Amino acid sequence: GASAVMAALSAAGVEGEGFTFLGFPPTKAKDRTRWFERFRKARIEVPVVFFEAPHRVLRTLGELAFLSNDQLVVFRELTKLHETVYRGTPQEIIAALTMVAGEFTVVAPVIPDASSERERPPDDEVVRLFGQITDKRGREAAREVAEATGLSANEVYEIVRRAKN
Repeated sequence: GASAVMAALSAAGVEGEGFTFLGFPPTKAKDRTRWFERFRKARIEVPVVFFEAPHRVLRTLGELAFLSNDQLVVFRELTKLHETVYRGTPQEIIAALTMVAGEFTVVAPVIPDASSERERPPDDEVVRLFGQITDKRGREAAREVAEATGLSANEVYEIVRRAKN
């Protein structure tokens, strides 16, 4: 029930201001794809909580492992007599699940977006990196610098163009 969400967040000990509750993952493949995209995007800002049915929990954990395999906290029969808590990656939790019965509540802590964590390099560093790549054409060199710096190839190209003027 509704109390399972708050109990799970409290017991999981996750950090974040607020949370997103996504209910149950849908059963249709197309809807599941959209749901997992919402799940992935929401985790960048806040913890995500959802429920899963016992006959689908292993499938969902397997899809989460494929998606990112980050740490989760899974509660079985939360707030009930036979409550069980599993912490770890989806693969670790799948291996530890001895009883796939009862209600499942999953808490996914915040995972910062890697691109937002990366610090933007100074323009002169971008120009220096671009200048070091002499064995490739401009577009290929821009792509290589973009990959190394977290910028887009267009941003790299624009920085290099400005530096030449």
